[in-house]
Amino acid sequence: MLNRCARFVLLASMVVWQLGCPAPEAPVTDPDPDARAPDGGDPRPDAPRPDAPRPDAPPPDAPLPDAPLPDAPPPDAPPPDAPLPDAPLPDAPLPDAPPPPDAGNDGGLDGGPGDGPCSAERCDGVDNDCDGQVDDGFDVGAACTVGVGACAATGAQACSADGTGLSCTAVAGTPSVETCNGLDDDCDGVVDDACIPSAPSIRFPWSGYQSGSLWTPASAAAAPLRPTFRWAASEHARSYRLQVDDSCPPTGFAACDFPSPEIDAAVTDTRFTPAAPLAVDEAIPVGRRYYFRVQACTAGGCSPYTDVRYLDVGRVDSDFNGDGYPDVLVTSRISRVYVFAGGASGMAARPATTLGPPPGSFIEFGWMHPVGDLDGDGFGDAAVGMSAPGRRGTVYIYRGSAAGLPATPDQTLPVPVAGNRSYRPPARGAGDVDGDGRADLIVGADGVGRAGAAFLFRGAAGGVDASAPLTFDTPMGEDGGAFGAETADVGDVNADGFADFAVSDPGRRRWSFEAGAIAVYHGRLGAPALTPAVLLENPDNVREGFGTAVRAAGDLDGDGFGDLVTGPGFMVDAPRTSRLFVYRGGPQGLATRPDVVIPSPFAWGGTAFGRALAAGVDVDGDGRPEIAAGDWRYRRDATGTAYLFRGASSTPAQTYLPSVARPDGMFGAHVALCDLDSDGHGDLVISQLQYTEPPRLAGAVFVFAGSSAGTAAEPTLTVNDPDGFEDAYFGAHVICKR
Repeated sequence: MLNRCARFVLLASMVVWQLGCPAPEAPVTDPDPDARAPDGGDPRPDAPRPDAPRPDAPPPDAPLPDAPLPDAPPPDAPPPDAPLPDAPLPDAPLPDAPPPPDAGNDGGLDGGPGDGPCSAERCDGVDNDCDGQVDDGFDVGAACTVGVGACAATGAQACSADGTGLSCTAVAGTPSVETCNGLDDDCDGVVDDACIPSAPSIRFPWSGYQSGSLWTPASAAAAPLRPTFRWAASEHARSYRLQVDDSCPPTGFAACDFPSPEIDAAVTDTRFTPAAPLAVDEAIPVGRRYYFRVQACTAGGCSPYTDVRYLDVGRVDSDFNGDGYPDVLVTSRISRVYVFAGGASGMAARPATTLGPPPGSFIEFGWMHPVGDLDGDGFGDAAVGMSAPGRRGTVYIYRGSAAGLPATPDQTLPVPVAGNRSYRPPARGAGDVDGDGRADLIVGADGVGRAGAAFLFRGAAGGVDASAPLTFDTPMGEDGGAFGAETADVGDVNADGFADFAVSDPGRRRWSFEAGAIAVYHGRLGAPALTPAVLLENPDNVREGFGTAVRAAGDLDGDGFGDLVTGPGFMVDAPRTSRLFVYRGGPQGLATRPDVVIPSPFAWGGTAFGRALAAGVDVDGDGRPEIAAGDWRYRRDATGTAYLFRGASSTPAQTYLPSVARPDGMFGAHVALCDLDSDGHGDLVISQLQYTEPPRLAGAVFVFAGSSAGTAAEPTLTVNDPDGFEDAYFGAHVICKR
């Protein structure tokens, strides 16, 4: 190719030629000397003679035209001694010069590689479109992957053989036989598709769970007719199948094959909430029992279904007459239990039923509790323990019906072992701890032996099976003192699908104090273990009283595990104050240390804070339950008060000092939480043991209706002793559930 110097010389010579320099004449040659004519002339007849002048030549004597001599400069040339004009050096690029000839396709100007007419760009290492960029529009060199699963390989993008696109330099691996290792061994895009996963573990609801009243508005956070089902993830599972059916038999439901499921859903999540409310009965008993099961699936198949579980949709624990509203039990010290029905307008002002001690029993009758549906007939049942010092305790069971609780007990249940100091043995519902379709009963007997015991009676068609109760001995050994003084259902604290329960020993000795302890037992299919899953020792500096009151707190933090609240605990460093302790549930059950400590809001005279305790009901409708606690010794004059704590907050959201509270009235002697009108907001019931004028121990019960803002500051209903007895301590015990 011509370099710049050669091009300069060529350009200069062309300039000189154009200025008029004559071109050299070509030599005349004879093309064929032998072809002349015989006389030596030109063989062509019409050819001019050699010595003849050319037709267009001027006459010989014509003067020559003026022309510059060969050595003379052209008329417009600069003087010989004039300096040459500034010119770019030979190696400098000319202004606006095209790129060098070897820069790519230049349309054939330089004869370089790729020369030719400009065209659409291809992927071939050439600037086909003459824009100075090679293979523009093709992402050559970018990372790329071929194959899936274990066959996946990474390389770089390169031009394809035909120049029309790209191809990846990587080579996919070779598929292998699929195994259960979390990889896609056979490279078909599905991980562990040959694996059959294990059945998932049900988390919620637990067997026997009651979702809440069917009358609760659909807009409420609880949504009782649209319960959420949850289960633990199964290894290798890619989807789950949930079946919910109301047609399984009440007995033998474990073998149900779900002939007509209302829900048959395939989901990838580990929870499911129905889009539409489940159908329930509005005839008494309202609500409906549903059975459910879950299986885990992959492309290779599905696991077996879980064991069949059940829940009662549209029902509440303390609904004794089956109308869908919780009922309230109020006790007086003269051995009376009054049953107040809930309804659309809240708690009734007059009792529906009054229960007295059975003939021949002692006067300490009255600490009655809702215990769930012991016989599985759709109605809530109740039980009350009664005894006197030195006598064997007795439990009376009252079965609910459309008429409510009967005037006389349906079943009399002596505590299996006589004790020397059993007093009103606490009989509480434990929930369905064995998953057989009926709620069970846990009875404490702190006077049995030296340290106490507890007994679990399984639900049965007539109430409970009294023939073979499970016996739970104190786990505290020689340090035990009053095991069985308090019992309680605590929901499902480890979210395994079975109800759990607690037995406390407030007299358990530690150091020189009766500091207390709580044993928590986990339910399981068949029967619970006889040893506690966790033993809650009294927290540091608790002097006495830990475990005096134990309540299921519900799921305070929304993590899917039931929580527990207990109190009071009287502190070594502040003997006049007490505290509540909140324990959170988890996969292994309750934590051994409290997550939240709630001190008495009143610094002096708070020694009764937490003796009255209620929890597990959502008051403000935010989806989280609240805790209520009474302190009848508030102020030096025992006016009393009560507090409402939202969630697990240690600061009260509301403090109750209504106008009805008075000196020596002991307002806050007992508290209860339940949604009496089923509007989606729990209501607070507080008792005051001395209310009438002049001061007498007649007592009264006050209802504070709930709303999104909490409860009313003043009572929305006041109920006095229905029989007008003096010194009756009406309101000595108040209880309702949900």
